[in-house]
Amino acid sequence: MKDITIDLSLLFLILLLIVLLIIFVLTHQKVEEKIYKAKAKKAKDYGGKGILGEFLVKDVLDDICFYKGGYNYQGLKLEDEYGNWTEIDNIYISAYGVFLIETKYVAGRITGEPTAKNWKQHFGKGKSKEFRNPLIQNKRHITFFQRVFPDVFNVTPLVVFVDPVNIKDLPYMNGVIKLCKLENYIDSCKRIYRDSKVEEINREVKQFVDNPPFTHEEYASWVRETYYSK
Repeated sequence: MKDITIDLSLLFLILLLIVLLIIFVLTHQKVEEKIYKAKAKKAKDYGGKGILGEFLVKDVLDDICFYKGGYNYQGLKLEDEYGNWTEIDNIYISAYGVFLIETKYVAGRITGEPTAKNWKQHFGKGKSKEFRNPLIQNKRHITFFQRVFPDVFNVTPLVVFVDPVNIKDLPYMNGVIKLCKLENYIDSCKRIYRDSKVEEINREVKQFVDNPPFTHEEYASWVRETYYSK
């Protein structure tokens, strides 16, 4: 009888812990949803889903900077010697290297090949939509970045998909991850810079950001002529 009483007490304790765990998980999910919606609303004030994605990535990078150190920038615009432009969505500068991030906020199941011009997002009922291959975009970003900052080495391109999205068909592509895996990816990298070098790189990038050799209107005019005049 005593053994039965002990077993019932243990069973009750286990059930209580399970109930408390379920309550915690549900509460945590609701809090996360509220935080996400608040961030999304704030980001949408700046326009478009692309800006929202950049904002959410920057938010995660802010946390990484707080815990691991480093600096991050959003929407870095660069020009080459031929008057062409590119914009790097997010940049993380740290002891683990310089990460140039092409941010994608798209839905559905993603398919594509490393060298293909475009990738596809697949929806229900056989519907699909093409978008530019972010790996090719990142190659362009590296070229522009190293032209402006020739002394910066160990530049790592990253493609970050903002949840929810299915990228299970892209497992063979290194440097293509979901936003929820970004911190783990950084954690897996080895330190390659001393703190003094990180500060040096950041000063150079910050000086460029604070004093760009062009105006916003020049960039906007190039975008209109290149993408919207045809």
